[in-house]
Amino acid sequence: MIHFHDIENKKLCKEFFNRVQFLSFAGGGAMGDAGGVIAVKSYGKVFYGNIAYEHRAHELLDCDKLIASFPILNMEVPELETKGWKWIYMGMGNNLFVRDDIYDEFWKAVSSDFARIEKENKNKYDGDIEVYLYQNWVDLALKVIASRKARA
Repeated sequence: MIHFHDIENKKLCKEFFNRVQFLSFAGGGAMGDAGGVIAVKSYGKVFYGNIAYEHRAHELLDCDKLIASFPILNMEVPELETKGWKWIYMGMGNNLFVRDDIYDEFWKAVSSDFARIEKENKNKYDGDIEVYLYQNWVDLALKVIASRKARA
């Protein structure tokens, strides 16, 4: 089970994102966790916050501070400001940013696992990689990070 740490407004600055390898953002009208932000750091720690809704013990993230801290996160058109990152659309308003230096390894893991699941489960996702990715990206990101650590 994945343990999520809070993204706190008081710690929200550019330095927080220095070691982020993966960041997902769900727009305010997205299906699933609207306004949700998940960051996975290079050492495998996973952080969560939300700009649209307070969620249990999580404080509402300051959207302006989030954008100032992570400038590639353009809420209106995320694919415009992605220098150093690859943008993946996961469907229904859900976006994933993957740092360039880990993207190829991540996408290889995604493609391989998706093909395996589709074959074993007789098209469980009906060929829809966006749905698969939305449901599985954190686990795959952590596997890729663990694999990198093991090789180091």
